[in-house]
Amino acid sequence: AAMTEPELLRMVALAAKDARREATLLAVGHQGMDHPTLPAFPEGRYLDCAFVRLT
Repeated sequence: AAMTEPELLRMVALAAKDARREATLLAVGHQGMDHPTLPAFPEGRYLDCAFVRLT
């Protein structure tokens, strides 16, 4: 099953907490403009990433 962006960010937050670190979200990335998605098909947004700083 696909993971939604909120699920991804929640997982990052929980992992940081488990590691006793503070996570600062720097940016969220998605696939480039050469991989367009249809508004009626959000599952087409299949590339998400979170750039975080752990302290």
